[in-house]
Amino acid sequence: NNELIKKRKRRSIEVSDSEVGSYLPPCPSTSPHLLGALIVNQNIKTVEEAEKKVTKVTLGGKFSPSDCKPRQKVAFVIPFRDRDAHLATWLSHMHPILQRQQLDYQVFVVEQADKLPFNRAALMNVGFLEASKISNFSCFIFHDVDMVPETDRAIYKCPEHQAILHMAVAVSRWKYRLTYPRYCGGITAMSTDNVRQIQGFSNTFYGWGGEDDDLYNRLIAHNLTIERYPGNIARYKMLKHDAVEENPDLKEMMEKSEGDKLLNEGLDTIKYKLKKITQLPLYTKIQVKLPVPPKKRKKGWLESMKKNIDDAQNKLANSLAEKLQEFSEDIFNPEDNTVKIYY
Repeated sequence: NNELIKKRKRRSIEVSDSEVGSYLPPCPSTSPHLLGALIVNQNIKTVEEAEKKVTKVTLGGKFSPSDCKPRQKVAFVIPFRDRDAHLATWLSHMHPILQRQQLDYQVFVVEQADKLPFNRAALMNVGFLEASKISNFSCFIFHDVDMVPETDRAIYKCPEHQAILHMAVAVSRWKYRLTYPRYCGGITAMSTDNVRQIQGFSNTFYGWGGEDDDLYNRLIAHNLTIERYPGNIARYKMLKHDAVEENPDLKEMMEKSEGDKLLNEGLDTIKYKLKKITQLPLYTKIQVKLPVPPKKRKKGWLESMKKNIDDAQNKLANSLAEKLQEFSEDIFNPEDNTVKIYY
């Protein structure tokens, strides 16, 4: 009868989301939705404003394209504290880019909820461990909140071999040139297996600096190649911020790193107190408290004097870099599609 025919028709078209996904074609290696050069809108100052602008993202900061099956499942890990305006800019700017790139992704903001010096590397370890409990991610993007791309052609993906992808190649603060050959900071893409292979990041870098150079040493020690896009593709704007507190033991820590004395600490040795995980409209917030840093070794007067001189030189260099960023003219012409490589 007619009712039986209708039921059979309904049954034939009722397919679960997972079954639909299995029938989708693979996403192309280059998305057809890319726009090229972009303008970074820094007028969005709150996450609430970003929520009004961004569409198609589901609770927790998730998205997956409906017209193709992505090749990787990507987790974005953002170490964070007291950068609300930067986060608003990042979310409003990045979500549309990642959607155009046809990624299956989720955004995790890992907030250090204590008053200790900021520990970027430990927060990235926390993000990796907690995100891995939530879903089976194959690719992790460790992304600073104050860097946003000026083009959508730098695809956020992980190499599927013994390599990592360093993406902060041409950054406005350093006149759109790779700041130095060993630099692995800002934005790094690593497969889950490679993160575990190198034990993640060192947990002992409290304060600014050092953890990115230690990452380079870890990669070299494990024979992992560092890949980069050309500078005209991986082009980023660094959002302005106040000076940050430098790691007071940076030189001593780097001596340990250069001697491969930090290789055994990282994912397996991290200690933290998980306060709360909250799924918000545009991201998943992970709030943690970290342990107090190890007690500092007492320095002699000569060593202390040398450290004061080094600190003064570093502050001067940072101040000059900020001034260059503030007063320099943007040398990028959005209409220019010729390939330029900045080294």
